[in-house]
Amino acid sequence: MIARMYQEYMKLVPMPTQCGFVILFTSWVGFATSMKEFYGQPLHYLTNVQMKKFDQMRLGADNEDVPIDTIIDSGKAKATIWIIEEVHRSTSSHHYIARL
Repeated sequence: MIARMYQEYMKLVPMPTQCGFVILFTSWVGFATSMKEFYGQPLHYLTNVQMKKFDQMRLGADNEDVPIDTIIDSGKAKATIWIIEEVHRSTSSHHYIARL
């Protein structure tokens, strides 16, 4: 029941149309947090989980200690997060979310 209400709410939150800012970021989780603050809206639970996975994938990499914004353009990183967010808001099953 709660997962269904959550998913229905997230479907109603509009996707931002303006992307005119640059954020320096060292991690995907930090970048997502900055985006939430800038746009004043939550990111989907599954998007936050994905950001944590992106950061975990870096553990042990040669560039693990290099800030993400020096590796990936912030515009591309923003676009990546918004695409992932749109997928999660539009297509995620509340049954799947409830099992997590």
